[in-house]
Amino acid sequence: MSAWDPTTAPDTALGILSHTRRRAVVNTIVGNGGETTRQALVRAVVEEESGQPIGDVETGRIRDVHISLYHNHLPKLSQHGILDHDQETGEVTLLDVEALKATVGTAEETLRTSREIIENFCR
Repeated sequence: MSAWDPTTAPDTALGILSHTRRRAVVNTIVGNGGETTRQALVRAVVEEESGQPIGDVETGRIRDVHISLYHNHLPKLSQHGILDHDQETGEVTLLDVEALKATVGTAEETLRTSREIIENFCR
């Protein structure tokens, strides 16, 4: 795990937040006061993506979400010092609110700058 490094900013920040599942993880863990479980994250992502209660979703789809969170999305967020994922217990903890705020802020600023350039071009 490494702490957020603002010098790697725009591409890294956009990369971290580029996938809807990572954004759902961040929203869920923040909404739960900074602590949750992998299973709760799976439930939140499945229900957000499907628009249905988890009980109405195919087991294969739930498994796919679990695998993608376990092997891809949680490690990526952990690698950037945003959260800790205990692979044995399934506990997920927000580590650094400032890192998360910096990530979101950098992504917002990058997108705002791009929007301004495009708007100026269209004038």
